Amino acid sequence: MRAERAAFTMIEIMVVFGVIVILTSIVLGVSSLAQRKARHTRALKDLETLRTAIHEYRLAKNRVPPEPEDNEITEEWLKEHLEKYISSEFPSEGEDPWGEPYLYKNVSRYVSEVWSGGPDREWAEGPGAEANADNVVQ
Repeated sequence: MRAERAAFTMIEIMVVFGVIVILTSIVLGVSSLAQRKARHTRALKDLETLRTAIHEYRLAKNRVPPEPEDNEITEEWLKEHLEKYISSEFPSEGEDPWGEPYLYKNVSRYVSEVWSGGPDREWAEGPGAEANADNVVQ
């Protein structure tokens, strides 16, 4: 006579492992989506902060700030032109959530554009140009 054992069969263990793998992939997918949305939202907020600071600069000086070299907003450019108009919560390096600089371009003496290349870090010449689908424009 065979003794009865209280143990799991290999099939039961494999089913449980499969369920764990599926649940893990669902959680990772949802968290990845949430992280992408959070970065996009932060970029929009940063761009709004930049636009407000540029607007305040324009009101004070009757012109928009000069374009930075290569249109890339740097920490030095921010300190030189927008430091007193920008809030403390803006990243001092002038980088978007993907680690690339925000971009700034003068359209005229009173009009300017700011934008981010988005997750793929590629951008067109500006918001008015044919842009990548993931570019962030305010």
